Amino acid sequence: PDRARDPFASPAQRLRATLDLYKFTGEGGGLVDWAAAQSGLADPLSRFNRHELEDYYRMFEKNLRKHLSQVVRDANNVPASELVQIAKSAPPAAQRALQKLHRPR
Repeated sequence: PDRARDPFASPAQRLRATLDLYKFTGEGGGLVDWAAAQSGLADPLSRFNRHELEDYYRMFEKNLRKHLSQVVRDANNVPASELVQIAKSAPPAAQRALQKLHRPR
């Protein structure tokens, strides 16, 4: 989505927008909500079957993880207190994704 990639938005704004994308899930109503938001269709199941949506969602998740990694790198000049506030206000799945990014390998 444009908000997460907007070159004119601040790194903090892009981080917030990216983390907000973690509100979607790949199951049940969350999958349909995600597909509706992505496609602009009121009923995405009228055009795509559930298996197609699940495949597209898996690609979305992969791209989202990669994008989050880049956005976090871009946010290195954002004050730590603001980063903490952004992380705390993020959906639980986004908080888990941030934790995974910062785990030592």
